[in-house]
Amino acid sequence: DAEHWSFSAGASIGVSRAQAPADSLIQSVSPLISSEFYAVMARKDLFRHGDRGYLKLWQPETIESGELTLRLPNLVGPTANVTMQQQTIGLSAQSRPWHLGLGYEMRLRRGLDLQQELMVIPNEASSDASGHSLGLALRLRQSF
Repeated sequence: DAEHWSFSAGASIGVSRAQAPADSLIQSVSPLISSEFYAVMARKDLFRHGDRGYLKLWQPETIESGELTLRLPNLVGPTANVTMQQQTIGLSAQSRPWHLGLGYEMRLRRGLDLQQELMVIPNEASSDASGHSLGLALRLRQSF
């Protein structure tokens, strides 16, 4: 039944500006540009009236561009003289981590809903051969 299916998607782009504090190791911060995306395919009345199952694909907020310039101490020579040296660090993400979620929502009683979501999250530090972590979220939502 087509009336039970829905699809939604969204994206946002943000620009953040910061000013380096006076007398700080931080010399400057360029504007940071970030983005996030999501897409959800859902079916209502999946197992019973009023429930909802969904598949969600999203990219959490990721810095697309921006850099930070620091003034750091540097030890030089056999006398270990300290000099200050500027170093610029790029803050843009090296990869775009996409997350996948499979969820189910059901009404427990009027005004009280239970949401369960199984998430697959990329994890470069994972010891698992797939390089992904699994997460489970349970949420109770009370409406007044």
